[in-house]
Amino acid sequence: MAVTPSRHDLAVIQIEAVVFDFDGVVRHWEEETTAAVERAHGLERGSIMAVAFGPELGEAVVTGAITHEQWFVAIGERIGAPEAMGDWTKDRGEVDADAVVLIDELRSSGISVGLLSNATTRLEEDLEVLGLRPHLDHVFNTARLGVCKPYPDVYHRVVELLGIEGDQIAFTDDHPGWAAAAGVAGIHGLPFVDVFRLRADLRFLGVPVDA
Repeated sequence: MAVTPSRHDLAVIQIEAVVFDFDGVVRHWEEETTAAVERAHGLERGSIMAVAFGPELGEAVVTGAITHEQWFVAIGERIGAPEAMGDWTKDRGEVDADAVVLIDELRSSGISVGLLSNATTRLEEDLEVLGLRPHLDHVFNTARLGVCKPYPDVYHRVVELLGIEGDQIAFTDDHPGWAAAAGVAGIHGLPFVDVFRLRADLRFLGVPVDA
């Protein structure tokens, strides 16, 4: 059953950890960057992403069945432009500064902060390159866990690894269905719209964050 607390329940809720999705929440991508690579290599717009996250490769890479490097090689072969991958891999996305401010604020208040991402085996390197790793207490990379969102087992693993009860954890994701799946697993699932709305949702759960 999804965790949807009433105001009476809020009196006894104590959130001990907040877990963030990565892409679309803490990191953002410019669609035009990929489009520019496709134009430069004579590819149809959208072709790289269609192959990269299609049924053949998408789940395989985010569950660790193939490595990030194997994924890139496979994409290049399937789109018929392996040289395009060298250009595409340079982009690491852009960090949302407001999300980092919120993360630091949560940690300063004594709340543990984690990241749960449907990611490749390059996630840890990306976090170091982007300067984000020191801001996080936990990194849950589905490529290391062997199961990805929105399967229930991934949320159960997060609860197990954090060592606290599910109702002491809030999780936010820009995929509403994935946030809802966390709720079904007993975690407080918060659909991510923007940082301002997330702050309001966390305050509703009794988390001490500024407006």
